[in-house]
Amino acid sequence: MKYLLLKNLCKDNLRLGVNWCLVENDGKNDGNKTSYPHDVDEELSETLKELRDPSKRNVATVKESGALPPQTLCFSEIIPQKTKRFAWHDSSVKKLAACDIIFYDPDNGLEIKSVGKLHPNAVKYVFFDEIRDTYKAGKSIIIYQHTDRSTMAKGQINTRVQQLKDCLPITDNSIEVLYSGLGTARFFIIIKQDGHANILDDRLTFIDTMGLTPNLLCDFRKLKEA
Repeated sequence: MKYLLLKNLCKDNLRLGVNWCLVENDGKNDGNKTSYPHDVDEELSETLKELRDPSKRNVATVKESGALPPQTLCFSEIIPQKTKRFAWHDSSVKKLAACDIIFYDPDNGLEIKSVGKLHPNAVKYVFFDEIRDTYKAGKSIIIYQHTDRSTMAKGQINTRVQQLKDCLPITDNSIEVLYSGLGTARFFIIIKQDGHANILDDRLTFIDTMGLTPNLLCDFRKLKEA
């Protein structure tokens, strides 16, 4: 779902920047779901299948494979612990300065109250001040967000949307959420700069016509009406 979304949202006149939010390998099996829906995008499915080999399962190989849009820039530094994270964030902003859309791919998603930036588990999250800096730099933003079992997905989505509206100068029309229940449930938060809004809205409509909703992706506006 991640690569399918990026391929269709970020192309042509919108350059993608990816902050992989990498962490040290913890030996867990996260990311091992490699069964791809062939009937949605055959070319992308075949590309990803070639990366199933463990020796190819790294972000450098993904970049070279063509799974990401052409001209994509990637920031692949591992998130350091404690205060070194501030320099890491500054480096990411500089590395991706030429991009229009920044995709954040943290293990879990946006920060939570119980984990501050100096906490050992902070590496699993992207923080609101980091999102704020990126938005102030004129970038549209896509954020991966893992769901948990605390509440229904709709409640988690509404909470995250409100948190972003509290920390950014955005309106309801500036933010969209795409939800996927395939495999591990997750959603993708899309924050649109005014200058990118028309293009992104057109591409979100195209994603809908591809047959990705409601079978694979669910538009947030439809969730709000449910």
